[in-house]
Amino acid sequence: DTTSLASLAAGNIAATGGIAQLLREQEFATQYHEGVRQNVHIQVVSGRVILVVIFD
Repeated sequence: DTTSLASLAAGNIAATGGIAQLLREQEFATQYHEGVRQNVHIQVVSGRVILVVIFD
């Protein structure tokens, strides 16, 4: 379900932005989540686009 994935990725970026502010960082532009079968790479591009790559 791509709509759910997009919403969750955007929420993840927003939450990580809050953590970055608490740690006095500008942002954490890259996130990587490693699963047993699949992995997810989430990247903020140019400050306004979220790139999500799912791979095994």
